[in-house]
Amino acid sequence: MYSLIERYSQTFLITCLCMLTMACADSGPDRPESLSFRESLEWEIERNNLPSLSVVIVKDSEIVYSQAFGLANQTQAIPATPQTPYILGSVTKTFTATAVMQLVEQNLIDIDADINTYLPFSLRNPNHPNVPITTRMILTHSSSLARNGKSNGINIWAHYADNDVPMLATWIADYFQPGGAYYSGDVWTKDQPGQLTLYSNTAVTLLGYLVEVVSGEEFRDYCQAHIFQPLEMGDTGFRTAELITDPAVPYDDNGQPMGYFSLRLFPAGFLYSSAEDSSRFMRAIMNGGSLNGQRIIKTETVELMLHRQSGSNIGLIWFHTEGWVGHNGGYQGVAAYLDFDRTDGIGAVILTNTHSEEVNQADGAIYRLVHEEVEKYR
Repeated sequence: MYSLIERYSQTFLITCLCMLTMACADSGPDRPESLSFRESLEWEIERNNLPSLSVVIVKDSEIVYSQAFGLANQTQAIPATPQTPYILGSVTKTFTATAVMQLVEQNLIDIDADINTYLPFSLRNPNHPNVPITTRMILTHSSSLARNGKSNGINIWAHYADNDVPMLATWIADYFQPGGAYYSGDVWTKDQPGQLTLYSNTAVTLLGYLVEVVSGEEFRDYCQAHIFQPLEMGDTGFRTAELITDPAVPYDDNGQPMGYFSLRLFPAGFLYSSAEDSSRFMRAIMNGGSLNGQRIIKTETVELMLHRQSGSNIGLIWFHTEGWVGHNGGYQGVAAYLDFDRTDGIGAVILTNTHSEEVNQADGAIYRLVHEEVEKYR
């Protein structure tokens, strides 16, 4: 946590930088109000230098709008389509949470039990060694695991070809456990487990390993068998070889292709999926766990997963924002948003293959534009 002096200093610095940016930057003309929805999207895509954009809008379990713009692969001039897979970034976490909750409803995991009941090693914050850490704490980002804890000897942000990503079982214990080969004290905060909400990618990666240990299936294989295949999501997978359609090439902030890649943290952010496939998953959740007669999770489990925990804005991984439930994602070459309003049966998926806060932030121009269109279906 920051001291008050640090916070005020940061606020002053940010304010000065914002004023300088506003004074010096050419923000360009405002988008003409006369443009249609499609024209407005095209205008924003050009303004923000997005290689491509894929948008799906749903209403009452049906797709009512599905469109893609730009190129999924600029080098080969391959157009994007609604079936083009993109890296989802942290939207991946909603799939990981669903995998965990499938095991919860089978009574294989108790989310309020000490997670050491299931792990083959002891997970304890060394600053609070007598306080158990539960699966619920991890699902609500309150486990006291650091946001992106440093490690000793491995780079958790190193890029790999998706088939070459180290298996979770080969490094997880050594990363989280004091004395482990990759352990660093920065893995943990000084806060007591359960007391502070702190978003953590490493904690959600641990959930992927929990799924492996409890189910006996490798995490990526588990998701294929129990989520993607039942929902007929052929353009979704953690490995590009599993996809029917060639995925969009990620581009960095300079517009350079990055190639297909993944990270050790793949359960927290590196699922590939198309806008239409992602909408199938979203519609299943909106419907209480099933789509077209295929149930992946019980309705009561969905209710538990989406329910706000302790008056916060988070369920079990899923975030609540002004009546919408969902998750965003962002990384180099990645921007995504998936969210819905179950009350009126409306939702949207927005994906692009470069980082853009216009897509993955609720105040971003493209997010707002899409949701203005979604509102017409209430």
